[in-house]
Amino acid sequence: MNYLQRFIIFLSVMVLAVMYHPAPIFGQSVGERLRVKIISGITITGTVRSTSENSFDLILSGGGLRPVPFGNILVLERSLGVKNRMKTGFLIGAGTGTALGVLNGLTWGGATGFGFTVALTGTIIWGGGLGLIGGAIGYFIKTEQWESIPIPSVSSRLKVSPWVSWASVTGESRTMLGMRLQF
Repeated sequence: MNYLQRFIIFLSVMVLAVMYHPAPIFGQSVGERLRVKIISGITITGTVRSTSENSFDLILSGGGLRPVPFGNILVLERSLGVKNRMKTGFLIGAGTGTALGVLNGLTWGGATGFGFTVALTGTIIWGGGLGLIGGAIGYFIKTEQWESIPIPSVSSRLKVSPWVSWASVTGESRTMLGMRLQF
């Protein structure tokens, strides 16, 4: 077997090893709540019980245990906790109230000075009132916030740097080809 054949076999083995080696995923600590979408399209939510070099185990909400291999993960998200929607509710209520106040002023007084006064007063009353009501409603609406954890892919882990060199050895000119693999 000549050097070129050995090089091609070596390169093939290295590329296959990199492709089938699971990417390390950072951010899953024991006790952390994760939401995982796997290749089959199923979304799993649970708390990390243990981790290994190629998978981690989730304790599901229903009490079961599910191992999740890194190679099967499409989307990985970390829980930031449950938060209320008070600010969003206030902004929606205040925006709606402001629009109603302006509409009320233009309907009752037109575009005259009196209409502007009614619109301004209506904007303050309707905007403030509905803003407070929206904030109160938003306080009771609680949703879980999620942060996406980037998953490195094979293309982001594998760096190929080919190189060509010409050398003169004992008066003979030779071409050398090489490749540097980083992963």
